[in-house]
This record gives sequence, structure tokens and C-alpha cells, in this order.
Amino acid sequence: MDKLELSQLLVRIQRRYPNYEVPVDDDDLVEFIEDLHSDLKDTPYDVALSNLRRYVIAGNKYPPAIAVLMQPLEPEPDEIGRYHDALKREAQEHLANLKEWTAKAVPCPDHVREEVRRVLDAARERQRLH
Repeated sequence: MDKLELSQLLVRIQRRYPNYEVPVDDDDLVEFIEDLHSDLKDTPYDVALSNLRRYVIAGNKYPPAIAVLMQPLEPEPDEIGRYHDALKREAQEHLANLKEWTAKAVPCPDHVREEVRRVLDAARERQRLH
């Protein structure tokens, strides 16, 4: 968010919470904006505004802390449902693929199995000696 958007956000906060103090002296106001901007510059304005709306709707009596405005937006319930449906579909596809892969799998050749066994036995022997 830029400083203009931050100023607009502060006006909205002050309208909803009349006791919220914003400095009136120009120098203090500039310092106040700079300080808040350093915390909120990476927060998109629409995210901060949505967080403010949710905070107000929740019935909070006091102005929001900066951390409240910075929180990433939680997905809407229908988004969560779509996400879970997609996960379920992908899991079912993966399970179907596993069945197909299992059916097409070939056993490990005997010479490979013997080599793996030899390497593992040698590693166990080295481990035992140390």
C-alpha cells in the first residue's frame, strides 16, 4: 500500500473509531504516516480494508492493531470447499494411477536384488565394526 492509501485507511479507521488519535501537527503526522507505512507497505490496500471491515463487523469496540490490518485474508468458505474437492479428486486419480502402476510393475531382477543385499550386508558389517 502506498502512503495515499494509508491516509485513506486512517480516515476510515477514524470515522469508525472517533477516539482513534491521528496527529494534527504536520511534522507529527508525517512521522506517524512514515512509521505506519514502514509496517504496512507490503500489505495490499484491499487486504487491509477488508480486514478493517471484518474487524468492525465483528463488533470490536477499539481501533484495530496494525497486525489485524496486515493479516492475509482467509479464503471464503466456498473457496475452501472447492479446494477440498480438488484435493479429493487428485487423490482419487493418484490412487487409480497406483493401481495401474502396480498392475504393470515387474519384479526386481535377481541380479539387482543380490547386489542390493550385498551392499546392505557390507554396510551393516562396517556399522558393527565401528
